[in-house]
Amino acid sequence: YSIGQLFSSSQTGSASNTALEGAQQPREKLTYTFSSNDWSPRDPNGISFPEDNIYINSSGDIAFITSNTFSNTLTVESGSALTINSGVTLKTNISTLNSTSNSFSSLIVEGTIIGLVKYNRFASLVGPVGSNDLISTPLEGQNFADFDSANANLPASGTLRAFAPYNTSAGAYQNYDLAEDGAIILDLGKGYRAATTDGSTLEFTGTAANNDILDIP
Repeated sequence: YSIGQLFSSSQTGSASNTALEGAQQPREKLTYTFSSNDWSPRDPNGISFPEDNIYINSSGDIAFITSNTFSNTLTVESGSALTINSGVTLKTNISTLNSTSNSFSSLIVEGTIIGLVKYNRFASLVGPVGSNDLISTPLEGQNFADFDSANANLPASGTLRAFAPYNTSAGAYQNYDLAEDGAIILDLGKGYRAATTDGSTLEFTGTAANNDILDIP
């Protein structure tokens, strides 16, 4: 939709296109959609504004960010993929990656992504009816207490949660205790045994690493 904006300061888009201070200008907030290996209404690379949205929904195809680009939101649906090329920065307020029981989204950061990222990762229904999944977070900076707060469907028994790292000393998976383990930061690339009460997704929140993940504990 079109809006008339009176800018109190200049606003610069991805390609350094600037709306001048004090100028009344119509500005259409756009959603750039990548589907069937094509962009609509056009390719956002280098031209999108910080108020625009980018939506990736193209199973089997890979979208690419090839120039420094701004957006308000980025959404990558299950089965879809986005690569940020080397030397390129995508700056967005929030990015959301979705998944289903048999289809996952992919974000490959060869360059840099700036902004909060949420990963909705499918996890199986807790047993004995269902089973557990072995999952890991692709994001950094989230502690277990915040993860628990964001996921009401994480199975619980008192302060114990059905979310367990492998304890090599004990030779077994040991569920986190919210009272004791809430401050623990979830490790990138580390496997956790997890399940849900409803056979749906668990939300991880943090920032995407811009380098290789080595020395996983």
